[in-house]
Amino acid sequence: MRRLTWRLRRRLSALLLAGVLACAAALVDLVAGPTVSAMASSRHTVTVTNPGNQGGPVGTAASLQIQAAGHTLTYTATGLPAGLSISSSTGLITGTPTTAATSTVTVTDSAGDSGSATFTWTITPPSGPAPQLQVSGNKLVNSATGQQVVLHGVDRSGGEYACVNGTGIWDGPMDQTAVSAIKSWNVNAVRVPLNEACWNGESYVNSAYAGANNISAITAYVNLLNSNGIAAILDLHWTDGKYTGPSSGCTSARAVCQKPMPDSAQAIAFWASVANTFKGNDAVIFDLFNEPYASRATGSATSGWQCWLNGGACPGISYQVAGMQAMVNAVRSTGANNVIMAGGEEYANDLGAPGSTSDPSILTYLPTDPDAGDGRDAVAGAGEGHLSHRPARALGHLGRHDGARAVPGGGGAWLAGVSPDQADVVTG
Repeated sequence: MRRLTWRLRRRLSALLLAGVLACAAALVDLVAGPTVSAMASSRHTVTVTNPGNQGGPVGTAASLQIQAAGHTLTYTATGLPAGLSISSSTGLITGTPTTAATSTVTVTDSAGDSGSATFTWTITPPSGPAPQLQVSGNKLVNSATGQQVVLHGVDRSGGEYACVNGTGIWDGPMDQTAVSAIKSWNVNAVRVPLNEACWNGESYVNSAYAGANNISAITAYVNLLNSNGIAAILDLHWTDGKYTGPSSGCTSARAVCQKPMPDSAQAIAFWASVANTFKGNDAVIFDLFNEPYASRATGSATSGWQCWLNGGACPGISYQVAGMQAMVNAVRSTGANNVIMAGGEEYANDLGAPGSTSDPSILTYLPTDPDAGDGRDAVAGAGEGHLSHRPARALGHLGRHDGARAVPGGGGAWLAGVSPDQADVVTG
């Protein structure tokens, strides 16, 4: 009995050993199956080299070559700053940036494998001196570079009313901090509305805010804008002359509200003085008069355009009017060849319709520019309508209009009927 038990134990031990060996063999077979490297051999590795964070100013051309290694590659990019694009075949990013963004670059090969790199691309406001503007064909260009310039800006109000109201020359800060805030909106032009009585130093304006003091403050602000890469648009906003007809803003003969047209007694002297002050600085545009509405005073579109161009004694207006031609002549007589803006009728909302008798086109009434032959010309501006056969179009001070669409970066300005990319000047 004991021997049987011993033998049984021995046999059981042998069986147990055989089982262990069998299990071990099975494990060896399992480990010796398909390898990871063999499975990976059917795929392609794509590696994108991160170029690091990028940056640059608005309006400066950019070029960045994306480096990648892999199979046949197709390049795509998402989140690029506006104005930039990537070549699908070469991976070269090019264009002229306009906004800030964070970009994710993804590279994909023909088998569906991919690699990616993420980096930040920060676009800053324009840097360096403001562009020296002139007209070339139907575009505004920087005379220093020959490149087209499209101005997008805001209206900095205050200079037209604070001085005549006796509260100061400006309404609010006009220092570097304020300009830096404006630059953060990616603008490159600021429209500065002015008051002829304050600039000319008329007797009813507080002397602290008039004459030489007014001129000095405006000149300093223009220089500050220019040093920040921003063009200045100087606009004659409030003028003398008693007007009580349709759409009258006030009954005063003083420059305390908007009039249908400027008065010849002060406006001609104003523009001669402004032109003398800023001639030689082509980063300054002269906007001859804010939002004319002569036709509302004269009673018809035709007589309104005639008043707009020629001035003088206009129906419905009690004072002698300074027409656009006289103001152009006043500017050019000083030797200033700055770009000129001439706002259309109906608060600069109407350029008329070519061939129409009820709504004549501005093309029939454009002022003659004595300097037209040297590449600088008067720029007709309007909030609505199209202008052809002219050096450039401008969208000047734009009032709110229901149903219109906003101008990006335009300080809350609104457009009605005309896309900002159809004009060379857009200001809020």
